[in-house]
Amino acid sequence: MRPSKPRRPSSGFRTKGNHETATLNTPNGEGPKRRDWFPSAGEMVTLVADAAQKGNAILASLGEKKVRIVYANLQVGDYQITDNVYVCYMTTEAFVRSLADKRLYRQVLELKRAVPEPVILVEGPNVYEVDGANPYLINGALAFISVINRIPVLFAEGPDESAELLFMATNQTQFGLGYEVHAEDQKERRREFKEIQQDVLAALPGVGPVTAKALIRQHGSLRQIFSLTPPDLAEAGLDEKLPGLLSELFDYKG
Repeated sequence: MRPSKPRRPSSGFRTKGNHETATLNTPNGEGPKRRDWFPSAGEMVTLVADAAQKGNAILASLGEKKVRIVYANLQVGDYQITDNVYVCYMTTEAFVRSLADKRLYRQVLELKRAVPEPVILVEGPNVYEVDGANPYLINGALAFISVINRIPVLFAEGPDESAELLFMATNQTQFGLGYEVHAEDQKERRREFKEIQQDVLAALPGVGPVTAKALIRQHGSLRQIFSLTPPDLAEAGLDEKLPGLLSELFDYKG
């Protein structure tokens, strides 16, 4: 990996100003609006980096990937991956130090107010093994950041891993996973369909909610239930005339 220039020391989060005030680092301080920074379909993954980060080891590692880096005078955070998502970088030592002098909680709240969707990237050796680290305080801080304030915290051992996380986050937020994920949608749809099936059965004469649920569990579908023979219906405790009633119901026009 190529040698890098010294990185700006990180003792906390930069939250001066509002996320809307960032401008490209051009000689006259002006440039394309933020909405023009990020790629359209078919374009390269684009990461906006604060000008102070130029030449650091993370960006040097990112240079080996298919990513376009735009430098800007970001008023908030160190990297921007969408119009709303900003990444704030700090070392594990800075994390522990900010926690020890009780600045971290205030910084987190300021960060949350400053940008719509902040992400915190913590780089360095195991945070629990840093000099002065208190595991109880660290766990409390992580719970406060990620659970109470819903701010993701990413940990990386070094610049290459930070670059990989930044690239993955940028690529996925701009272009998606590259494949469709429907697991939760399908699960929710199956649940809704099962409830509808039970409601249809429970509306029939002689069939209540308990019986409807038992029939669905036993036979699996309305088609199977509606195909039961009179003896099967009787065995299930239903009126043998149910098939005729269903036929009349299906053909009824009012």
